[in-house]
Amino acid sequence: MSESIRPELSIVVPVYNEAAGIETFFLNLQRCLNEGARRHEIWLVDDGSIDGSSRILEQLAASHPNCGVIFLARNVGQHGAILAGLRKSRGEIVVTIDADGQNPPEEISRLADLIRAGHDSVGTVRESRQDNVFRKTVSRTLNAMLSRSAGGPWSDIGSMLRAYRRDLVDRVSACATSRSFIPALAGRLAASPIEIPVSHRSRQAGESAYSLSRLFRLNFDLMTSYTLLPVHAISLMGGIVSLGAFGFGLLLVFRTYVWHIDDDTHGVAPMLAVISFFIGALFVGMGILGEYLGRIYMELRAEPDYVEHRVIEPREKS
Repeated sequence: MSESIRPELSIVVPVYNEAAGIETFFLNLQRCLNEGARRHEIWLVDDGSIDGSSRILEQLAASHPNCGVIFLARNVGQHGAILAGLRKSRGEIVVTIDADGQNPPEEISRLADLIRAGHDSVGTVRESRQDNVFRKTVSRTLNAMLSRSAGGPWSDIGSMLRAYRRDLVDRVSACATSRSFIPALAGRLAASPIEIPVSHRSRQAGESAYSLSRLFRLNFDLMTSYTLLPVHAISLMGGIVSLGAFGFGLLLVFRTYVWHIDDDTHGVAPMLAVISFFIGALFVGMGILGEYLGRIYMELRAEPDYVEHRVIEPREKS
């Protein structure tokens, strides 16, 4: 695709093990984009799929000249895949959307209109969210924590249906790493962000790639990437434990020298409880501090954010 026919709209779709529903999703996406009659390109980013998604993506690119595919050499996670797509995109408006069909492509035109109206970032808030109670509870907690500590507000940081203006995409691409949480980073860099409510659907086919462990890892990455709240919480907890230990020490002094109570049997159990709590808090603190130090180490190693195994470029405008 030459510079003379630069698309107005770029769609970035991270794909991981979506063979069961990716073709249906893609055709629905194309229909919605064609109804808008805007020049567009679609970048499908295969994040190391192992279920046959790669073959389907290659077929989609062969039959749709405005579609490109980035095949990553290994799985780097949803946000690393989005970053790869952002860096390849060339549209003045860039929209990210999940491939599972839960984000309605019909909403893309609304997001694009808000970018044209002057906003540089348009986020979405999922209404009547079709997820289990655990995921919704974790999401609400994380949204509240990030809004207080990392420069929000974010009502639904986990929603991937988002639109960005070209200049913001370039800023994000310049400073992001594969472990960056793209919506949070874009929100911190945006000058005129906005959020709008959108509908949310049940998954069309297949199962979510986010197991409990992957969901925990993602949320922990987000928490430690954009806020020092865990470190502050450790400091506060350490202060409380120290004050508690000091108070307990005074109590033992009073028991022995003021009240003349000398009962070793009753004194050992509370002491063991305090010591156990302190040791547990110490290990939690070491783990969180180690996470921050590990991130610094990974940055200093300067490894690539992702490795492109193969790229199929869009052949013409749409």
